[in-house]
Amino acid sequence: MFFKIIVSALLVSTVFSRRVSINNYQQKELTVSITGRDDIKMPPHSQIPLDLEENWSGKISGCSEMCEGPRTEVELTLGAEMDQYDVSLINGWNLPMKIVPQNGDNCQASVCTPNMLHICPDEDRVLNARGIPVACRNSPMVFKKVCPNSITDENDRPAKVHNCHAEGYKVMFGQ
Repeated sequence: MFFKIIVSALLVSTVFSRRVSINNYQQKELTVSITGRDDIKMPPHSQIPLDLEENWSGKISGCSEMCEGPRTEVELTLGAEMDQYDVSLINGWNLPMKIVPQNGDNCQASVCTPNMLHICPDEDRVLNARGIPVACRNSPMVFKKVCPNSITDENDRPAKVHNCHAEGYKVMFGQ
């Protein structure tokens, strides 16, 4: 009887969670922030599997040397029948990022992979202690041109929020 309860509990937890694979394709270590979780250190070219419960809603972002500043974010809401996701630049840009649904019907990736540091206006550049640009504050006109399918301001919602139901998602930094 005890064994049946344990197996049933495992099946229920498996059915009500989804796998999100976090991938660091950068040449440097990243600190990854996930809503409701402790920050995770990821070595270069690494992957971390993450199980998120059904109805989880939050953001995933990463940073390298300067974590107190603008960040590219993936916003994800898992639903029983439909998920919503996007790449958001509302808080700025610091890393190329995308989210790709895995095993879903009519699902599209949300992507912003260009390096914005070369085109960021001087007044929006965030510099590290050595004076090297590491991020770009929200610059909607530039962001809209370079990443037209990403959310650059609140007016972009809901048109640029993707909807689908997938078995899981792959979040990628740097590819």
